[in-house]
Amino acid sequence: MDDIPNNYAYDWSTGETTINININEIGDYEVLVTRPAGCTNRRTVRVLPSSTAAIETIEVIDISENNTITVLVSGGGDYVYALDDENGVYQESNVFENVAIGIHTVYIKDIKANCGVVSEAVSVLGFPKFFTPNGDTINDTWQIKGFSSEFPVTATIKIYNRYGKLLTILNQDNPKWDGIYNGQRLPTDDYWFEAVLADGRTFNGHFTLKR
Repeated sequence: MDDIPNNYAYDWSTGETTINININEIGDYEVLVTRPAGCTNRRTVRVLPSSTAAIETIEVIDISENNTITVLVSGGGDYVYALDDENGVYQESNVFENVAIGIHTVYIKDIKANCGVVSEAVSVLGFPKFFTPNGDTINDTWQIKGFSSEFPVTATIKIYNRYGKLLTILNQDNPKWDGIYNGQRLPTDDYWFEAVLADGRTFNGHFTLKR
């Protein structure tokens, strides 16, 4: 009945005699544990350095069939990663695949010494395949998605009809198209666009206006 941990005697190399001690420096610490019966065991506890992660860069591959986010960090901890939920499921891989377009938050947690969580917002660009400008406030406009007040529009997008006629130019001052040209509601059809991003990337595509 007396042979339980709280009844043991503890003699740490720091001079403390409690079952638990607080350590603020890395290194090896020895403890002599004496059972009530009188036998003594020696154990060495190694305290390793750890820290919250320092985010070096976040690489994004977007406007693709498989949008990915890769998080590159430095630091002395052991890190796991989560997307959009600090209390969600963390993964050992620093790569997230098949990420939806929009604004996301990456969370990096240290699990070596529970030093904390750091986070950073990231934008994944993409474009909708269709829009329905019927006034119901759902998909009423077409625009490149992944921009926000934190990630302002940094692209110029030209929209054409199927015959190559320029209909509108989208930019920071005019970020969305409502399907109207010269005051007229354009019909259901496929429309083409050409986008030039501020980072030098260009891409083309098409989408459908549905009435």
